[in-house]
Amino acid sequence: MVVIPHTFIHHLPPDRIGPLLRQFVRNGRQSALCTIVYPQWVIELTHQHGTAVPEHVSMPRRIARGICNLLRAVFSGRFIYLATTLAYQAGFAYEYARLSMRSRKNGEQKNA
Repeated sequence: MVVIPHTFIHHLPPDRIGPLLRQFVRNGRQSALCTIVYPQWVIELTHQHGTAVPEHVSMPRRIARGICNLLRAVFSGRFIYLATTLAYQAGFAYEYARLSMRSRKNGEQKNA
């Protein structure tokens, strides 16, 4: 890791909507994986530089925040934001359900 004071580094998003949505689905899936398998590594992000990073956020609060983000996107007319938010949440929901079913299935096999 390299730290350069007073410098912001970012990754440019893909230049087409298809790859952008795939990236957000992937990010949502990876977030769910980390939430279930490595919860100690889940770090909340801030929306502004310089604000305090929140401690652990519960799943109901994350769901409420996701719904608020969707509503904000709908009512602001920012359709790319809406599409990427939906893609992220779809990826998260898919992976969360998949991993939850797998862990439940493995638990049933151990108890048998």
